[in-house]
Amino acid sequence: MQHLNSRELIVLVPVYNEAGILKEFVKDWVRILQGLNIDFVIRFYNDGSKDQSGLLLDELARSNQRIEVIHKPNSGHGSTLIQAYKESDAAEWVFQVDSDHELDHHVFRSFWEERKLYDVLLGERIIEKQTGIFRKFLSALSSFSIRLFFGSGIKDSNCPYRLIRLEVLQSSIEKIPVKCFAPNVLLSALFVKEKRRIKVLQVKQNFRKPRTGTGFSIMMLKGAVNTFVYLLRLKLSLRNS
Repeated sequence: MQHLNSRELIVLVPVYNEAGILKEFVKDWVRILQGLNIDFVIRFYNDGSKDQSGLLLDELARSNQRIEVIHKPNSGHGSTLIQAYKESDAAEWVFQVDSDHELDHHVFRSFWEERKLYDVLLGERIIEKQTGIFRKFLSALSSFSIRLFFGSGIKDSNCPYRLIRLEVLQSSIEKIPVKCFAPNVLLSALFVKEKRRIKVLQVKQNFRKPRTGTGFSIMMLKGAVNTFVYLLRLKLSLRNS
């Protein structure tokens, strides 16, 4: 994989079975980033997708030099995201967003325009009626845990819409365990603990499919427990270091 020697921005996008939205995702984000005259690359991490996502990403990369694709065996969103963060290089800023394209790309303009005063700019999802009760609970639990262990909470600490200075990311990501279910939550905790200059901006959710019910799943419950445990371990490790 060829990299430019340096750039302003790397966009990190974990992908799993999103063939139906990838072309629209690329079109919208390339338009926004080019409109802001940013020197950027969009780096997709295909996490062992079982649909046509991998083939489609390769096709998109062949037609646009701003797109890079890394194919990997399926390991889950958390470990894929950690790999992506750790492999970020040769850029001033790193932006992470999910490939489901449910967060408003237009808001990125505000992130980019305000970046110079901050180390980290975090999205906060506007709570919609379609957001399940259980997902709301998990967000509240993560925020409470960060406040409990680190003294101040971030309301939407797991939001996959975040612009981070590369040097800040690199100093924090090595402290995140590979098996962590929600690395963005732990990164948010570290940003609070390390007193980084943080800006929070609201981001609208554009749900592509109607959602009903609580959003509960055993996997998410296990993930919530995993995240709480790793936040506690992070607190203890920082205290003992």
